[in-house]
Amino acid sequence: MTRKEFLDALSFKLSALSVDEKNSALRYYEEYFEECENDEEAIASLGSPEACAEQILAENGKSMAKTTGGFVYSANQGSESDARNERNKKSSERVIIMILIAILTFPLWIAAISVVFALVVSCVAINFALVVSAIACFIGGIIKLFSSLAGAGVLFGISFVSIGLTGLITIPLAIGFGKLIFKLARKAKQGLSSFLLGN
Repeated sequence: MTRKEFLDALSFKLSALSVDEKNSALRYYEEYFEECENDEEAIASLGSPEACAEQILAENGKSMAKTTGGFVYSANQGSESDARNERNKKSSERVIIMILIAILTFPLWIAAISVVFALVVSCVAINFALVVSAIACFIGGIIKLFSSLAGAGVLFGISFVSIGLTGLITIPLAIGFGKLIFKLARKAKQGLSSFLLGN
């Protein structure tokens, strides 16, 4: 192989580089040939044009992979950037889909929030009514104690039943309902996160 053949082959294999990078590399090898006394010795010490091209491309952030049709050049940094751009694009698409779903299902969310709010208010109202009735019956029982012992007993009984219902039914119901809401909110958050992240 002559000096011209070596440089021509090297020039062809550096086609993935910019014009300035390619010319700079070729100038270096031309100067190397001029400093050597014998072109054959220079080629022997340099190795093949493919090996030189692979080293130059690697130094410039590119790689050279052999295929059946010759050589294919690819930029490592470019492929990473493309992958990052693709991930960002998919993430943006998911955000847009979530916004559209939120807009289209807005009436349903308002209805669901209204139902939850009504249930919470109902639990609070029932608890309040039971506590007030327990207090009223207890005070009434004390007053009735001086006129009718049986009437006082009935009022005291109603008072204790009201307190028992508050402690045994409505408070655990409110606690369970609160836990259910938090659990559903956590599941919704996890589902939304996994959808946005593409998992």
